[in-house]
Amino acid sequence: MPGITTDVDGNSRRSNAPDIGADEVDVDLAARAVLAPDGEVPSGVPVTPRAVVAHLSGPATNWFVKMVIRRDALPLYADSVACATTAGDSLEVSFADWTPPDQNIAYTAACFNTVAGDTATGNDTAFAAGTVRGRRREGRLEPGPPAAGRRPAAGRRRLAGL
Repeated sequence: MPGITTDVDGNSRRSNAPDIGADEVDVDLAARAVLAPDGEVPSGVPVTPRAVVAHLSGPATNWFVKMVIRRDALPLYADSVACATTAGDSLEVSFADWTPPDQNIAYTAACFNTVAGDTATGNDTAFAAGTVRGRRREGRLEPGPPAAGRRPAAGRRRLAGL
């Protein structure tokens, strides 16, 4: 086509010798759901992050699906798994174990792909959210470690004059 100088994957496109390989076919790879972690998880107990991904359309593809677990913007965990799929495949993918920190926090888990040429990017990411709960000892919730640079309290102090 006149005026188009690059194709969908950034290859040079010349009108007299276009690049018409298999990479010109649309592909749609989707992250359907984060199965784990999801909801409340205990601290210090390993969890196997799992997700469901799907190859909705396009040619057979080798691709990576990624899992990132964050506390606010701070990454706590990241892993990726290679997938080889064809259109119509739906897979449950397991990642390396994650051991939640020994503290009470909220987390967000995101499963996603960043495949060049994926034409439907709106379905590339799935999320789950939850909390990590500190360990229980003798019926009480143990606090997590003190914040960096702070010492734990030495006990109750009596205020003068009270």
